[in-house]
Amino acid sequence: MTAHFDEFEEEMTSRSLERAYDYVDEHRIGGLEEVSAGLFHAEVHGSELYDVDIRLRGNDIVFASCTCPYDYDGYCKHIGAVLLTLRDYKHGGNHQQNVTYDAMIAKQDDSRPDIPVAANPLASKPEVFNRVLQHIRERVGLRKSERWTPAQHFYLVWNQDEINAIVTANPAIASGMEPLMPESTVDRVMESPMRRHLGKDYGWKFKWGDAAINGVMAVFEEAEQSNDYPLAMRRMCAALRKTVWFARQVDDEEGTLQTYIEHLNERILAYTYAAAPIVTGEQAQQMLIAALRFIRDTPMIEMLFWPHTPLECVIPFADIHARGTADIEQMEHQPREIGTTSFMCRTYAQSTLNVAQQFLHDKKGDSIDGHRTNLTDYDWRAAQDYLLKLHHDFLLYGGDAISADELLSKNTDVAECRFAVIARKFLDGDYAWAAAFLEQTYDWDAAQKHAGYWELTAQLPHGELTMLEACYERLNDENGIKQLYEYYVAHSDSVADERCIPILKSMVGKSGWPQSVQNILRNYHEHDFGGKVLARLMTEERLSDEALTLAEQRPELLRDLLKPISLNHSAEAERLIRKQLPLNRDLQQGNRNEYRFVATWIEQYRNVFGLDQAKALAKEIMAKYPRRYALKEEIGRVLK
Repeated sequence: MTAHFDEFEEEMTSRSLERAYDYVDEHRIGGLEEVSAGLFHAEVHGSELYDVDIRLRGNDIVFASCTCPYDYDGYCKHIGAVLLTLRDYKHGGNHQQNVTYDAMIAKQDDSRPDIPVAANPLASKPEVFNRVLQHIRERVGLRKSERWTPAQHFYLVWNQDEINAIVTANPAIASGMEPLMPESTVDRVMESPMRRHLGKDYGWKFKWGDAAINGVMAVFEEAEQSNDYPLAMRRMCAALRKTVWFARQVDDEEGTLQTYIEHLNERILAYTYAAAPIVTGEQAQQMLIAALRFIRDTPMIEMLFWPHTPLECVIPFADIHARGTADIEQMEHQPREIGTTSFMCRTYAQSTLNVAQQFLHDKKGDSIDGHRTNLTDYDWRAAQDYLLKLHHDFLLYGGDAISADELLSKNTDVAECRFAVIARKFLDGDYAWAAAFLEQTYDWDAAQKHAGYWELTAQLPHGELTMLEACYERLNDENGIKQLYEYYVAHSDSVADERCIPILKSMVGKSGWPQSVQNILRNYHEHDFGGKVLARLMTEERLSDEALTLAEQRPELLRDLLKPISLNHSAEAERLIRKQLPLNRDLQQGNRNEYRFVATWIEQYRNVFGLDQAKALAKEIMAKYPRRYALKEEIGRVLK
């Protein structure tokens, strides 16, 4: 259903409307532009930068969307602020934006204005390079002021800053001399609080706060300070194992236990990092065995959701130079020299990785508390990818950057490895290599299957294609940009991508536009998939036959395609609309939502065939349902 442009306040809460006025007064609306006929886009500066898209047809608001996370009853404050700004044009407002009210309410007509080719064709498109660069820097962990140096590397799972922060904040890690509590005491200390919790009437929900795992933390923190490295590692893994078990017994709806699991994993890694430079080869082997046993005993399907696992303990042992921590001199022992022990530790760590790979093979048919839980192909691949990324970080931390790079290059079908390869070349400034790599390896057929699910983000609205677009910008590759925009128009389901149509027109000019349209249609037919933006193009270009074909392939786009279909296939357009109505079938639910659905299609019928024919169709429907007064009311609203 549509809302009237002059009455949109009725669709907002009083609080949202008040904040919308504040946003206008504070000049928080930026980049307001008409990206295609009746479609407006703006950026609203709230707690973050949000994208707002609004479609107007005359004085009706067809739809309005915002990327903010808030779930409002009606329009949010960001949409309200943009609507207020747009309405200000109607009444002669003086805000400095890129749009006029006449353009705002102008309907698409039969004319095709001659848009000249710009002096610099790429100047008409929004720049994406800086957004892509910012995204890559954030992903690889570069600080704002940190410079990238050529041939620099970054880790895929290991976070050195995170581990350093934990070790620095806990100087007692791996330095205590006191003996650990007896084994018989450990289980009692950990289980007693948990048993008391499970014995209470909490409806199996975890509502007892931290007290239920006080015992776990007591065992863990005692071990964390001990320099009996193998035993301490076993105790910490036991505490983590017990926490994982407890999380299965209760409904952890607030995620408290999962937070503890992540916290314990990070501290185990920090302990290993502090101890790795000073342990003997035998101690390193025992510590790694403890981590490996935990991996063996814990279902892989659970660990896939953790940011870290104890298996990452292999990474500190890869460092044959025993760099250790900044506070290592405070410990009783000093870092060892490069020698047999260092190489033994690294060998044991490599062996642990190999055994973990075999564990993964054995755990494809996993079990949780005796119940078989076969890994799906997706989870199986995710586990393999995790081990691959871990192996890369192991090689890199050990100083073998060449082997780490080779591992990435051989596994570019893994998303993280592929990103790492492209990101490094991008940061190095080798845009030609990055562009060539993307062109040669991008799976266009697979991508078009997921085109309807492209995530509309401020930085990468088209994923890898946005990265390719950024490379083309730096290379000033006009042809590459045109081909990308033709691809976007052919396949994108994002309303915001409708702006690609006028941009592409500006780039190619009137003389080149017919060929560009043919390229778009060829792209669509090659992949047998068209999106909402293509539907918009078919409407503007009056491509009736193509519109009918697309509507048959994607019925959900029928509303967008009715007008062009009706140009040469009016009978078919009427048949398609009547098929949506309860004429040859009965109403399924008989509620207000279904009535509105019927009214919406009658409104679509009116837009195509006129008011008189729409009234005749409504009369036909009401003759079948004479006592559905709510249905009559909804239909009456769209026929005023």
